Amino acid sequence: MRGRTFARAVFPVLLCLVAVFWLVWGFMVWPVSGKSLLTLLSVLIAGEIIRRRCLCRQPARLTGDKEGFPPEGHTGPVVMVCGDVDDEMFASGPGRGTAEGWFLRVTSLAELITLAGELLTHTPTMAGQLCVMFRCLPDRHEDEALMRASLKAVRLQMKQLSRLTGYNVPMVLNAEFSGPETPWIVVRGDSALVCRDDEPAISLCEWQRSAQTATVQPLLTEANAMLHKIVLDELGKPDRLCPPIRPFAVTLRFGHIRSCATALWPQWLFRQTRISPSDRVSAYERRWHFADPVLPLLAPYTTPLQGGKTGRRVVLMLLLCALGAIALSVRHNQALIHKVSADLQRWQAIPMNHYDPKAQALHALQQDALLLERWQRQGVPQRYGLALYPGDRLWLAVQQAIDTYVPPPPPPK
Repeated sequence: MRGRTFARAVFPVLLCLVAVFWLVWGFMVWPVSGKSLLTLLSVLIAGEIIRRRCLCRQPARLTGDKEGFPPEGHTGPVVMVCGDVDDEMFASGPGRGTAEGWFLRVTSLAELITLAGELLTHTPTMAGQLCVMFRCLPDRHEDEALMRASLKAVRLQMKQLSRLTGYNVPMVLNAEFSGPETPWIVVRGDSALVCRDDEPAISLCEWQRSAQTATVQPLLTEANAMLHKIVLDELGKPDRLCPPIRPFAVTLRFGHIRSCATALWPQWLFRQTRISPSDRVSAYERRWHFADPVLPLLAPYTTPLQGGKTGRRVVLMLLLCALGAIALSVRHNQALIHKVSADLQRWQAIPMNHYDPKAQALHALQQDALLLERWQRQGVPQRYGLALYPGDRLWLAVQQAIDTYVPPPPPPK
């Protein structure tokens, strides 16, 4: 694993270094001393980059195992769970893996960017697999202002996460309410599904038609109203510091969870319906708190990047070297065309009876023809290549001009 990490840190840098050498020694016409100095500088810079990449990767690999990071071969969504997260949810460790995705605990909102940075240092291609799940438990909040402050904080973290990854990371709003136990309800756009354990998902309308849901209907209506009026309202508010967030999906369920009479949800429910939630508390399995049904919806939108940020930088570097080589090749060919054209114009401007200047112009054309013929036999120099070399046309024009030369008459006897 150590050699693999070292190779992953070194190979992109060496590839870029080879491209720079190709550009410097193949297309630049600097003196050898200048090229050597530039080569030495490139090697030093590459060595420093490799050193930093190796130092960054080794600690990340060690902390990755300790912090419950997903394995390197994981290709599903990586859901970073933040908000109202407790030890009960992640009782067996900070990470939970399933066949369809991986949940990773974020201890506090302030650690979201740090955790994402360590994860991407460990496996850069996972930048495309990241998703944020904000867990909201209105039964544990007594102050609406503090709850809105946490929502504003997650907006700021999402903005910084977008800067880190280079794209808008999807966010899932996860909510649990005290009340009669229900399956997970997943709302995505205009579609709402009820996902029962070990049974196919059905639409919310179909589920509501069953007699068993009569007692939960008022609670579901008020939970929906509360989410829109407080949570979604705060996430979508215009703000000059951070853009509004539209959740990728909303997952909610009811159950016999801990609550108190002064919490936001019991107060809201009693104020709207005069219903008081039951004080009953059940000890659910750990997986009861994880919205696993949302993972298949996330899968098409959270896929591994091909090369990640490092791959994009390597491609950009190779592209810049290729464009630089083309630009230098064009410049060298323009200089060659200008030189040969100047010799031809001088040849044409000198009358044939001006024998000494004409002989000098002829010698210049002959040197041009010899150079072009040698390149034709031995190969065109790389700096004139890239399918831009006009040697055949120039040689023909020079040879036609040479063929028109009339030597001076012999001196009289």
